[in-house]
Amino acid sequence: MTAPAGGGTTTDPLTPLAQRFDRVAQDAESAESVVAAPSPLLDQDRSWITRLVLRLFVSAIGVYLLLLLLQGIVPGASARIAGTAGDMIKTIIVPIVTLVLGYYFGQSGKG
Repeated sequence: MTAPAGGGTTTDPLTPLAQRFDRVAQDAESAESVVAAPSPLLDQDRSWITRLVLRLFVSAIGVYLLLLLLQGIVPGASARIAGTAGDMIKTIIVPIVTLVLGYYFGQSGKG
């Protein structure tokens, strides 16, 4: 390279670009730490949904037990009602409860 006519030093034309790259890299690192921080609202939502699902499950079991009690008390009550309710709990409610709880507890580690 040749020295400029004024006797000064030559500057690297890539220096401003390297400085700008360093600033962008620092901004990206700070933004990554903000995005990666877990949200307390997300944990509250998970616990609220979990409690709701468990309450619905307990309510369904309570209704089933009430139907069994009604079947035992009332002589004309059909045994089919309690059998149908039991089948419903086994085939519909239990898989949904396990699906929802498994999903939310599985997602809690990903934050």
